Amino acid sequence: MQTAKFLSMRIYEYMAEGIDFKMHDFLPASNKKQAMKKVKSTIAKMGYQKPTSLNLIPVK
Repeated sequence: MQTAKFLSMRIYEYMAEGIDFKMHDFLPASNKKQAMKKVKSTIAKMGYQKPTSLNLIPVK
C-alpha cells in the first residue's frame, strides 16, 4: 500500500531564499499545495523566517 502511494507522488525541486538562508533540494509530494506546505514547515523547523522567494518546479 505505501509503495503504491509513493509511486503516485510527484517529485518537486524547490529553491528557497531568505534573508539568512538559501536552500535547494528535492521532495516528494502528491500536489503543488502539499509540496509548498512541506517546504514551509521544513524551513520553520530549521528556525528560519518566511522565505522571500520560493520556487517549486515539478520534476517527475
